[in-house]
Amino acid sequence: MYKIMLIDDDVPMLKYLEKLVQWNSLELTICAAAYSPMRALQLFDSTLPDIVISDIGLPQINGLELAEKFRELKPDVRMIFLTCHEDFHYAKRAVQLGADEYLIKDELTSEQLEKSLRKSLQHLKDSQDNLELYSFRETIQINKEVLKQNFLEQILSGKNIENILGYGKKLGIHWVFPDFIMGKSFIDFSTLPEKYSLRDILFIKFGILNIAEELAQNVKGMTPILDKENNLYIIFNFKYTISQNTFEEYHRFLVDLQQRVNEYLKINLSFLYSRNIVKRANLGDEIVKLSKSRYQAFYLDSSISGLHSNHRSDWHINSNEMLKPLGNELMKAFDHNDLPTIFRTIDELEALSIEKHINPKQLIDNGERWISYMDVKSGNSLKSEEFAYFLKNSVKLKDFILLLKNKAEQLMSSMEDKQNDSRKKPKLQEIDQFIMEHLSENISSADMANFLFLNPSYFSRYFKRLAGENFTDYIHRFKMKTAEKLLKEKEDSIEIIASQLGYSDRTYFSKIFKKHTGYSPGEYKSRQANKILT
Repeated sequence: MYKIMLIDDDVPMLKYLEKLVQWNSLELTICAAAYSPMRALQLFDSTLPDIVISDIGLPQINGLELAEKFRELKPDVRMIFLTCHEDFHYAKRAVQLGADEYLIKDELTSEQLEKSLRKSLQHLKDSQDNLELYSFRETIQINKEVLKQNFLEQILSGKNIENILGYGKKLGIHWVFPDFIMGKSFIDFSTLPEKYSLRDILFIKFGILNIAEELAQNVKGMTPILDKENNLYIIFNFKYTISQNTFEEYHRFLVDLQQRVNEYLKINLSFLYSRNIVKRANLGDEIVKLSKSRYQAFYLDSSISGLHSNHRSDWHINSNEMLKPLGNELMKAFDHNDLPTIFRTIDELEALSIEKHINPKQLIDNGERWISYMDVKSGNSLKSEEFAYFLKNSVKLKDFILLLKNKAEQLMSSMEDKQNDSRKKPKLQEIDQFIMEHLSENISSADMANFLFLNPSYFSRYFKRLAGENFTDYIHRFKMKTAEKLLKEKEDSIEIIASQLGYSDRTYFSKIFKKHTGYSPGEYKSRQANKILT
C-alpha cells in the first residue's frame, strides 16, 4: 500500500476529499490530513507519504512553497495541487513543473481525482522498475528551475564561464554564440486584479515564466530564467550579422510576452534591457548592472526601456525635504476625510517628482510612511505587508502613483464602512418595500443609498453581502417576478406592464424577462393561457 497525505485549510473540503474515492481499491491509505501548513510539515516529517494532495492557497506558506520543503525531506514525493484559480491558463503548466496534476476545486469529481491518483501511482511504480534511471530524470524534472537558478548564480560569479555554459547544456540551455542581449521583467503591481494577493506572487511568477518559455520555443537562443528571488530575466544568445536587427527581434519578443501575460493573467509587465551587446565573459557583470539599475526607467512612459552603459542616476539629493510639504498636506486631507484633496495632492506629487527628478527610493519610502499613518488613523492595527511589498517593488512612477491612490481610497472606504456599520443597518424587507413603492421608476443604487442615508459605495458593498448579488441584478429579478404575476393575472398589454415596472423600452424589458425566465413575455403569456384552457 502507498501512503497519501491530504492538506487543505478548508476543513469541509478536507472531509470531502477523504470520502471522494475508494482509497483501498487504488492501493492507497490516508496516513495524514492537515488544515495548516505547519501541522502539515510536522505530519509529513513523521509519516513520509508517497503522494500529497495539497491546496495551493494556504495561509502563511502556500502549496508551492510547502512542496519545496517536502521534497527536501523526500525528493521522490508525488504532488497533486488543488486551487480555485480557474483562469490561470498557464499557471497549470507552471505547477506541473513539479506536480503530477493541477485540479480546480469547484470542478473536482471522483473520476478526475482517481485519474490523477493513478497517474501518480504509475510514476511511483515506474520508479521501482527502473529506480536509478528514473531517479535521475525525476530529479532533473522536479528541480529544473532550482538547477537553472544555480546556473545563473554561477554565471554571476564570472569564473570558469566555459565550464558553466557546458553545465547549462545539460539543462537545455544552449548558448553557443558569443553575443548576448539581456533584460529583466517587473510586474506592475497596480494592475493586479483584486482576486490576487501577496501569497499568489510566486504562483504568478511561475505562470509568467511558462508563458515566456512557450514563446521562446519559437525563437532560437531565447532563454527565460528565474534568479533565486524569482525575478525573471530574458537572455538572448545570437550570432551577430549585419542583415539581422537583433534588438528589434528581442523587443518584439518582449511585446509578445507582455500581450500574452495581460491576456491570460490580466497583469501588466515592464522590462528593462541592456542596449549593448554583451560578450560571454561579461554576462555576470551585465546581470548585476541590470539588477542595480531597476529605477533607471522610473520616469519613462515606455513599458519596455533600454539601458545604456553610460546612463546615470542623477536623482535630486534633497528629495526628502522637497516631499515633506506634500506629505503633510496628504495626511491632513486624510484626517479630514477629503478624498478629492488626497487625489489632487498625489497628482501634484507626480508632477513634482517628474519636474525635480525625485529619488525613486526616497519617494517610495515616503509613500510607505504616509500610508502607514493612514493605516493607523483608519484603525488598522497591523501594517499592510501586501501594500508595502507592492510599493517597494514598483519600478515606474505611474505604478507608484496608482498604488498610492488605490490604497488611500481603500483606507478611506474602510473608515466609512466602520462609521456606517455603527449605524442602523437596513433589512432586505425595508429595501423590498421601497422597491414596491417605486416600482414604475428606474431605481439606482444611489437612489436606494440616499433613501437609507448611507454612502453609495458602502451601500453597494453592504447590499452584496446582504443579498449575494449586486443591486441592479436584484432589482431586475424582483421586477421580473412581479412581471410574471402581472402577465398571469392581468389582460394588460406587454407595453403597459413594462411601463408599470419602469421599463420604457419594450425590447429591453423583453430581453431582461427572457434572461430570467427563458421565455419572451409573449411566449410566457401564451403558455399561461394554454394552462388555463387545459
